[in-house]
Amino acid sequence: MINIELEIFIRSDKTVVWAFMSDITKALSLNRYHHQVSAESYRTIKGLKFQIEHKIFYTNTIMNATITHCQPPDILCITEEPSLNSKKGFCHKCTYQLKSEGYGTKLIYKLDGSYNNVLLDLPFKPILRVTMIEELLRIKHTIESSQPNLKMNGQNLHPV
Repeated sequence: MINIELEIFIRSDKTVVWAFMSDITKALSLNRYHHQVSAESYRTIKGLKFQIEHKIFYTNTIMNATITHCQPPDILCITEEPSLNSKKGFCHKCTYQLKSEGYGTKLIYKLDGSYNNVLLDLPFKPILRVTMIEELLRIKHTIESSQPNLKMNGQNLHPV
């Protein structure tokens, strides 16, 4: 079983971060292994089912995803399982939790899952950790760069 928890501080209001995270097609597409996110609805509601095509090491795997918990603007939980016609895949649950903190928002990202094979789980954990760090940095950059009047310590910050 793989359990990873990471967090990042985003210089933005919690409602702005939630607005981005609740657009699942945009938010989930920032993961380097999510080749395509197919959702019929852009509304983030509990029970919403959609598919994510993963491209990992030259293989494509379709995963069925479900929003299992949604408490705006605090928590979003998504589970992913391999589609019926695919026996391979990493069954996992991602939890995104938002906490207001000072002049911004702390985004806590938890991942729990397994390949149901210890020999696959062990080497895959560091790869997942790096992927999650990269995804958090992309989320942070996307949200912060969308705010042209962002101020930090009294100075205007201009997005690149």
